[in-house]
Amino acid sequence: MLGVGFISTGWFAVAIYLDGAWATMATAPPMLVFCAAFVSWSVTEIKVDEAGLWAGGAFIEPQWLGQVRALSVSETKRILGVDAEVGAWQVVRPYRSRAVQVEVTDPADPHPYWIVSTRSPEQLAAAISKLIENRET
Repeated sequence: MLGVGFISTGWFAVAIYLDGAWATMATAPPMLVFCAAFVSWSVTEIKVDEAGLWAGGAFIEPQWLGQVRALSVSETKRILGVDAEVGAWQVVRPYRSRAVQVEVTDPADPHPYWIVSTRSPEQLAAAISKLIENRET
């Protein structure tokens, strides 16, 4: 939001001395670059494949995945709030109301579980569960 304020201030400064159209032409390119950078920064990739679970920039192999469960809205609020575990790995976005909790079984890993927010928690939980089942066969 600071970038939008800075660019808007630039527009206003140019508009005082020149026409509003000139101000728009001068500030439109930086605004577009800022918006593109903001959108690309806010995108979080979540992927499940035979290699493991990828969330944000983190990765965990299938042999270290334990119990998986899709959380309801109230469970997500609770586990990110009053019942939060200090060591939990969180890949969450504030505009996502639901998440998936994945237990980490690696004794050397300091994170007891991962919390991954998503718009489709049941599908993500099913994909992780399938990965765990395939690991066991």
